[in-house]
Amino acid sequence: MSEIEAKKQGQKKTIFTLITFSVALVPVSFCLYFAAYLIWPPMWPKHTIDILVVAACVTMLVAFALGLVAFVKAAKAKIISIVLLMGLIVAAEACGAAFSLSELKRSWELYYVEPQVRCRHNLCSLMDGLRPYKEYGKYPTPQGWCDWLVRGRKISQKYFRCPEGKRVKSSYAMNPNCEPNSLPDVVLLFETKGGWNQFGGAELLTTENHQGDGCNILFNDFSVRFVKSEEIGQLNWGDKQGNR
Repeated sequence: MSEIEAKKQGQKKTIFTLITFSVALVPVSFCLYFAAYLIWPPMWPKHTIDILVVAACVTMLVAFALGLVAFVKAAKAKIISIVLLMGLIVAAEACGAAFSLSELKRSWELYYVEPQVRCRHNLCSLMDGLRPYKEYGKYPTPQGWCDWLVRGRKISQKYFRCPEGKRVKSSYAMNPNCEPNSLPDVVLLFETKGGWNQFGGAELLTTENHQGDGCNILFNDFSVRFVKSEEIGQLNWGDKQGNR
C-alpha cells in the first residue's frame, strides 16, 4: 500500500469514527429529554430536570460539532459519498442543535428566576391544557383533571409541582364549583399541600409553598395572580351559596 493510499485510509477511518460518535450521541440526547419530560419528576431531587435538559442540550451540540468536523474533513478529502451523507446528517443535527439551544435558554431562565414566578409559569402551562376544555364548554371532571391534562393534552408532569413545594406529584387542586361560564374571578386552580387529581375549596388551599406569604391562583378568566395571605378570604369560589 502506497503512502498516499495509507493516508487516505487513515482519513476515512478518522471520518467514520467522527460519524459514529456524532450519530450515536443523537439518541443519547433524546433519551435525556425523554427522562426530563416524561418520567415521573417527583422521584428526583430538586433541579434534576434542569440538569437533564442541560445534559441533553450539550450532548446534541457535541453531536452537531462532530458531524460538522466530519463533513469538513470529507469535503477536503473529496470523498463525495460521505460529503452527501454528512450533509444530510449535519442538517438534521443543526435542527436538533437549534432546538437544544432554545431549551437550554428556557431551562436557564426557569432555573434562576424566583420560585414564585416559576410556580406561576406552571399554572400558565396548565392553563394552556385547559383552554380547549373551556372553549368546548366543560372542564375535565375534578376527580381526574390531572390525568386528563397529562394523557389527553400531553402536559408535562413537571408543571404540576410548585418549585418551593414538597416533593409531591402535584401541588395544585381544582375548584369543582368553577365552570367555563362562571364569573371571571372564580378560582379554577390553586395551590395545595400535595396529591393528585385533588379538588375542593378553601379548605385545601395552602400558602406554605411560599413561606406563608400567599399562593398562586388560576382564575376562570385564565389570569394567574399571586394572592397575598391577607387577601385569600376575599377569593370567589363560586359555590351555590354564593360564598366568597
